[in-house]
Amino acid sequence: MVAVAEDVSVKVGRFHFPADFVVVDLDVDPRAPLILRRSFLKTGRALIDVYEGELTLRVGNKAVTFNLDQTSRYSANYDAELIN
Repeated sequence: MVAVAEDVSVKVGRFHFPADFVVVDLDVDPRAPLILRRSFLKTGRALIDVYEGELTLRVGNKAVTFNLDQTSRYSANYDAELIN
């Protein structure tokens, strides 16, 4: 671990969430998984459907749903989101 970045504004689709990050010194690998901690998932009122392979983040009455089997497609392209 190199450092901790606290209260970073993270944009997910059209929503912004505060999040803390542990900064590590690793080789760049776009296939490396992003580990979402409980505080981030709680803030985003996350619903995880393991059977369907979906992660839904909610703000108020709006939601964004990601297909976890296709997460690499979402890394830079938010056009594929499902907005409720």
